[in-house]
Amino acid sequence: MDAYTEGLMSSDDDDIFNSVYEEAISKLLIADQEQSIAAVKLLKENSTIEDVLLQQAGPAPSSQGSCSDAPIDIEDLPIAKFKTPWPSRISVTDIAYLTWCESQTILEKVTRKPRRQTKAMSIGQEIHKTLELELGPPIEVAVTTKEDVWGLRFLNAVFSIDSLVNGGGLAREIPVLGRVGDFLVFGIIDEVIKRESEDGSCTWHLRDTKTRMRRSLPGEVSSRMGKLQVATYRKMFLEMPSLDQSFVFTKLGLDQTKPLSQPLVDQFKLLGLDTSSNATSSSSGSNGSNCSSSPVRATSSFKTARTIHNQVTLNKLFPIVQSYFELIPTISETLELSYVHQKSKEVIDVVRFVYDGGVLDGVLEQARSLFNGERVADGVSVEEAYKCQSCDYVSYVGVMLILGHWVTVFLALD
Repeated sequence: MDAYTEGLMSSDDDDIFNSVYEEAISKLLIADQEQSIAAVKLLKENSTIEDVLLQQAGPAPSSQGSCSDAPIDIEDLPIAKFKTPWPSRISVTDIAYLTWCESQTILEKVTRKPRRQTKAMSIGQEIHKTLELELGPPIEVAVTTKEDVWGLRFLNAVFSIDSLVNGGGLAREIPVLGRVGDFLVFGIIDEVIKRESEDGSCTWHLRDTKTRMRRSLPGEVSSRMGKLQVATYRKMFLEMPSLDQSFVFTKLGLDQTKPLSQPLVDQFKLLGLDTSSNATSSSSGSNGSNCSSSPVRATSSFKTARTIHNQVTLNKLFPIVQSYFELIPTISETLELSYVHQKSKEVIDVVRFVYDGGVLDGVLEQARSLFNGERVADGVSVEEAYKCQSCDYVSYVGVMLILGHWVTVFLALD
């Protein structure tokens, strides 16, 4: 036990602590009861959890089937089965939550129990929906297949960017895809804004809206999630044009040659989308171009409605989607987080920070190594143990929660 934790405890607390030790260790995913008893003994001698696991993992079998005295690697411990519960795709929210607590993110996936929908979360969703509807109703189509679901998302992306470039200079709820290692990442950007500078050139700015119950800005710990989220969105937006099409549809499990439903095709016709050939972007949409210039279109993507084929497929649609993202080849490195008071709906403040690609790449690599099972998850420090008070998964966490470190050994999951 470290000095900080020990200083927080009275003698009565110590008795409770020991009883929790014994109860928790008896449930840890260790081979048998004999090892559990030995683990409790080691803990009472102030060994670390890592020492307990490594010493009590048992001998590793040799290639001849016999046993050696050396402990097995940590990757071979029972916790390893819980290290990579993710499917082949993840969300930007999954990545952002890692800055709060990696163990919590893992447990959400392992237990398949979503986080509780709090009142504050519901209000936040309502505010986001209100902001989206300010620009008009979203495109709604009755979908019948999973290919239709993604076809509709792509259509909304095209519509949003076209409105951003040629309309009022503002788009909300823009779906984007990206790649982290071998994982497909999906997210929805809150807001992209077109602004005209003094010299008449165009710049594009990305903003994410966060709601607050109090009329105050969050502390640094809480703001880390928002900053990571909006930085990841910028990277994904700019990398959309180069995203490998076969990778996307393989990870999504979609048949890119399957015809989309007629109601969805009708929406393409209303927009005049041409799916007869791959679209290429027009250079007139480049950052720094004249903001008051004539409307910008992705070359060959907006022709007359009669060029629409009755059979529209995702492999024809996706290049058009990418060509629209090319219309905005860069986004300002000054990113924005808008904090809105939930009760009054008033903006508390807009926090601006500078995008740092090197820092983001490092964070994403850490996320990739965790998702890929190359390391175990980190928990929270003693200083941030307050996070556990509202955690939906605290009952699944072993004694590391009390020690304040390495909380990735789980209690038995029934």
